[in-house]
Amino acid sequence: MPKTHCKHGHEFTEENTYIRPDNKARVCRICVKLRSRKYSKANPEKRRKSQEKWAKENPGLASIRSIKWNDNHPERTRTIHQKYYMNNQEECRKRNEKWNKENTDKCKTYSRRRRACKLQQMGEWPIPEATFIAELLETHPFCYYCQEPLGDGYHIEHMIPLSRGGLHDYRNVVLSCPPCNMRKGTKTAKEFKELL
Repeated sequence: MPKTHCKHGHEFTEENTYIRPDNKARVCRICVKLRSRKYSKANPEKRRKSQEKWAKENPGLASIRSIKWNDNHPERTRTIHQKYYMNNQEECRKRNEKWNKENTDKCKTYSRRRRACKLQQMGEWPIPEATFIAELLETHPFCYYCQEPLGDGYHIEHMIPLSRGGLHDYRNVVLSCPPCNMRKGTKTAKEFKELL
């Protein structure tokens, strides 16, 4: 008659049992986890080196595991990141500055989205925002207000400003030249067009 429990008293179920391919023996996953934790506590340096070696050999799986762990442990992840930042502020600042210079469009997109979320005015985007803006620039490369051709220094403009209840939404976004956007301020598109 097959055993129903492991030698430590854990019941063999489908969730906590696996069959070894070499000798077809049943192995209790709970016992394996407990042994692994015990070994890790007793040999932290060996465990760390082993994990680093595995991560180098399996970068894709390591990335997926890391993301899963971060999602399942948000508080610990936040604490680890804060501690790392406090110990490496200068390095983090330089890395962030470098990334910001190399990714100005992404920075602007994140900034707009963050502001809209903070004001609880995030709207719909049927396609990614950056793709939508690129298509808008391609199909209508002129200022929405003065109809002057747009260069590299265009602004993404809300027809109804966020400060007046407008949404950060594909139906509320147009491209404008910097002077028109600055002059418009918190007016709606309709109010500003009447002044032109």
